[in-house]
Amino acid sequence: MSSPEPSLSRTERLTLGILALAGVLLRLPWALLSPTPWDDDALYYQSIADNIVAGRGAVTDTVFILSAPPASLPAPADLYWMPLPSRVIVPLTAAFGELGGPLTSALLGALLGPLAWALARTVPGISRQTATLAGVMAILGGYHLRLLATADCYALAAALGGVAFWAVAKERAGVVAACAVGLILARSDGVLMVAALAAGLSLRGAVGVLAAGGATAGLWTLRTYLVGGADALAAKGIAGRALEYRLLFDGTPLPSSTIGDRIARVGQAMMSALPGYWGLATLALFAPLVLWGAWQIRDQAW
Repeated sequence: MSSPEPSLSRTERLTLGILALAGVLLRLPWALLSPTPWDDDALYYQSIADNIVAGRGAVTDTVFILSAPPASLPAPADLYWMPLPSRVIVPLTAAFGELGGPLTSALLGALLGPLAWALARTVPGISRQTATLAGVMAILGGYHLRLLATADCYALAAALGGVAFWAVAKERAGVVAACAVGLILARSDGVLMVAALAAGLSLRGAVGVLAAGGATAGLWTLRTYLVGGADALAAKGIAGRALEYRLLFDGTPLPSSTIGDRIARVGQAMMSALPGYWGLATLALFAPLVLWGAWQIRDQAW
């Protein structure tokens, strides 16, 4: 029988509260100053939530993939993307209209600081100060700060992933399985996260998590087929094969692609990002932190 976990001290509770509040304050300006979704994915999720609130049901008024348009509009929602992001923003959309999506994501994004702190504290030897630094870095969000305050799926997936990895560290396979289901329903590539989560568990826990994720993915695929037919599955295949995002919108047949083509495309994307985001983050933020960490353990022989 495992011993009960020690309760948080007053200082630790205060730290978590400050991290959460700071996360909200950083994201609220983005949510309040630009409530209309600024990209097509966020607009897709917000429009579905708007239709649900208006009593029209989970339908979409948009054509997302011109190569595989629906037979008519409005069309059943979620034939291309997953259902959870549009559903979680329904309550605040009902209360605040178009602000509902950004506000929901701002609140979910504010959880990342406390989650990073809690996850860091599961590592043996990590001090409270280092855990707090991890929380501050998660609050800042880097390049994704704007995305974490929009109606897209980023904040939702990040919160689910944070809870899931904390649960992995605590060996709570049931919580991990529940998060795996949420991740599958939040993002089409949630299966990759589920595999990473399972890798950190015991064999029994990993089997349970993979079974939960696989069953969810299978049932949702079956639902897509029953609602949208073979054309809907074909459209998802088109989205998966597109090497460039713009190809979904120009209506032309997609060129065939190999695994080598995909790897090369990822390499091109990384190289284009290096001078900006990755270069700035590495040189301005992570390099000083690595040097500071090395100085902290300078007395260790290795």
